[in-house]
Amino acid sequence: MTLYFFIKLVHILSATVILGTGVCTAFFMLTAYLSRDKAAIRVTSRHVVLADWIFTTPAVVLQFATGLWLTSFLGISYASAWFVAALAMFALVVACW
Repeated sequence: MTLYFFIKLVHILSATVILGTGVCTAFFMLTAYLSRDKAAIRVTSRHVVLADWIFTTPAVVLQFATGLWLTSFLGISYASAWFVAALAMFALVVACW
């Protein structure tokens, strides 16, 4: 496996982790909120924050780093419309997180 394909694999897997943890934690927070049970909301919130630190944070860092590496490796300009749009979407996702 070449370095390019390894970095690309890490990039894709980190995107999968971001999406998976985002959907799952949102689901668990919604179900806890809808229960109207303050204790359940508290415990679920604590677990969601822990999951974000353990899974989402490293995946976001890897996503950004591997994206920059792949862009550079492929010779795509950081000023290109594609890169600016991708960076804007990434910033939006991080802001929502």
